Amino acid sequence: MPESTAADTPWWRIYRDTTLQRLVRVALARSADLRIAVERVSEARALLMAARGAQLPVLGLSGTAQRNWVRQSVPSDGYTTTTRTDVLSAAATASWEADIFGVQRNAARSATASLQATEELRRGAALLVVAEVASAYVELQASDQQLGIVQRSITARRGYVDATKRRFDGTSQNELEYRQAQALLEAAREQAIDLEEGAADEENALSVLMGRAPEAIPRTGAPGDQLLTPVPAGLPSQLVVRRPDVMAAERALAAAGADVGAARAQLFPSLALFAGVRYSRYATPAQPSSFGILIPETISTSGTWYGTATVSQPLFAGGQIVAQVRAAEARRREALAEYEGTVLAALQDAENQLVAVRLAADRRESADSQVAYARAALPAAERRYEGGASPFLEVVDAQRTLLAAELGAVAARVRQAGAVIGLYKALGGGWQSDTPAAGGGAAN
Repeated sequence: MPESTAADTPWWRIYRDTTLQRLVRVALARSADLRIAVERVSEARALLMAARGAQLPVLGLSGTAQRNWVRQSVPSDGYTTTTRTDVLSAAATASWEADIFGVQRNAARSATASLQATEELRRGAALLVVAEVASAYVELQASDQQLGIVQRSITARRGYVDATKRRFDGTSQNELEYRQAQALLEAAREQAIDLEEGAADEENALSVLMGRAPEAIPRTGAPGDQLLTPVPAGLPSQLVVRRPDVMAAERALAAAGADVGAARAQLFPSLALFAGVRYSRYATPAQPSSFGILIPETISTSGTWYGTATVSQPLFAGGQIVAQVRAAEARRREALAEYEGTVLAALQDAENQLVAVRLAADRRESADSQVAYARAALPAAERRYEGGASPFLEVVDAQRTLLAAELGAVAARVRQAGAVIGLYKALGGGWQSDTPAAGGGAAN
């Protein structure tokens, strides 16, 4: 794979273990943290729509229907009349604030930058989910391999117990060897129990990362044996710009700058336009009067057009507007400091992980060499003991050294895998897409 494209490799090509790929996809679909991040993106998108909508005219429509009865009495002749009037009216209004000095425009820019920052934070949450699942899976693989090593050691130590027991003739020297073998066996058994407990804890933690109740987690292979280990081309300063936290901080800084512009625009005059039209219809149906005369139906209509333009200029508000401008400027300086701090932390993280990846192979080679030497030393110690040239304590030390070396070799593999995971997380590389393309090469 060319170095120029190594940092852009998608996660499913870095983690070529198909079991791990399935676990990651489940975690991306069910992670509570990722669902929260997605909803925050939806909220930011809605706020952007609201900010853009504030730049558009506001249209309104209203209507009323009213029926009135008027009862009149004439005491001189004893007649009473009731008159009914129907009133229908409708009105349409339009209002718009001319954004001369950019209050709404800056608010929309701030909302746009905030949405972009939130989207980067969502991508960062996905990055963290993938990295945490991969790390937990590697740790679980390591626990299995270490448990297998300890169980083989238990078998070997059980043989020591049997051998020293046969030689036990009641002398203090033989009893010492027998008791040493027993203690060596029990120490390995305790170590196996610790590893089984740790594996169960890691399995439960991985289940929770995947958004489900604790259950058995399938795993295959040795820790990190299917991890691609690329060395990305370019300087860390060129690579960290892809990190979600750096991009989110940069967008937050842009939003803070737009907020300063919106706050300053409040110091200038504002122009608001308002227009409306009203139509009314008054109808009195035909009805007899108190003298028996039919009064014909009467209908009248009216229409009104009106418009206003309002210019307002803040003169004195107790220093509120100036204080808001100063607060916005302080938030922008704060955002700038946070951006600079984020970049420096990203550079440190990237440099650390690049060093870890570069030295991981040397560490693993050294650990493997220790295993080879310890495996060669153990039979030699056993032959010396059986020949009476050395005490059983040499066998004990050799067996302990071999066990520690084998466990250390597994730990070196875990550190190497962790360095690869940490490097991709530090550079933000390969995380731009959370899932492989349709029909894609997740298993490639």
